[in-house]
Amino acid sequence: MSPNAVVLYRGPLGRSRVGFLLETATHAYGETTFVWACTKPMAKRVIEHYQAFIERIPGVTDWEVLDGAFRGQLSALRRVRHLTQGDVPIIVAGFTTLQLLSAARRRATVFCPSGIPEERLLHGRSIRNVTGTASNWALLRAVPEPELTVTVSTRMSKLFRRRTGWSEFEAVPLCVDRSIFQPSATGDRLAYLGTGAAWQGIDYLAEAWRELSLLVPDAQFRVISRDQRTHVLVEAVGAHRCDIVAADQPEDVAHALQACRIGFVLRADNVVNRVAYPTKVGEYLASGIPVVTTDIDWDVGDLVRQLGCGVLLPPNATPLAAAHAVQELLAHDRAEMTERCALGASALDRASWVDRLAARLPHAAVAVE
Repeated sequence: MSPNAVVLYRGPLGRSRVGFLLETATHAYGETTFVWACTKPMAKRVIEHYQAFIERIPGVTDWEVLDGAFRGQLSALRRVRHLTQGDVPIIVAGFTTLQLLSAARRRATVFCPSGIPEERLLHGRSIRNVTGTASNWALLRAVPEPELTVTVSTRMSKLFRRRTGWSEFEAVPLCVDRSIFQPSATGDRLAYLGTGAAWQGIDYLAEAWRELSLLVPDAQFRVISRDQRTHVLVEAVGAHRCDIVAADQPEDVAHALQACRIGFVLRADNVVNRVAYPTKVGEYLASGIPVVTTDIDWDVGDLVRQLGCGVLLPPNATPLAAAHAVQELLAHDRAEMTERCALGASALDRASWVDRLAARLPHAAVAVE
């Protein structure tokens, strides 16, 4: 039996976005096939992880794993061409997935980027990174316009509109499942949740934590990550004051946050961060934890400013200034901050955004002439 919709994705399985898109597709279309082009060697543990991921989304009735690396590109293209026959709606998640669909000569019904090509420039402006960034934007301008482009922020929608000339956009933030993340945090640890990727501002955060550990001698910290690069945060304050929780499943992350009081989302002022919407923002707020973040003209800043669910730091704030801002936040009435966080969590509620986006999705794919 043919599916009612196909979701294509090439890249690592994220904790939030791909699952959200699949849930939305099943809500809008019913039976959905998920095709994952895996860019890593397909070891047994990778397949098991994929199966566990799929089992969380009941409406996905069929799934496939393709070799998403360069060596498997030809066979993947053939398979995608077969799976996207007819007028079944096609949801494409991520930039490089477009290569698979363009070869199948189908127009994406919905295109869902979660980042922009400039991310690679944060690792250095080598010739390879510069040309790779330009080629990804060139690929985007070369493909037929999708019927709808779903971005993660209003700023990202504006950027894509300028770069492509496309007209139909819907900004949907990386939202939070409030059946898992609930306002039950009662501890006092200061938390960092996430990876040590270049855009996360880990080195600056480490300096801010070091200043904070001196300013508030009894402060305790927590790093929720499986990424070794985040261990610089532990080194900044000492292992006797900071623990590490190697969690990545939503339930485990939610449990780890229960011992926390404040969450950090500090970012440098660049185009990658200005168009982003980190998953951790919703997870902090839904747990009743206010955020300490940077005022870099992004949608997250708009939310915090409007609802008062955290602190906004100037982009040029020194680590000591950041530490003083956190100290002031700690002095706020906790019950009041929890109420403000609940308002932020409501604005990022996953179930509400699934309903909203499902009502917006087009209902047929179009062949490329």
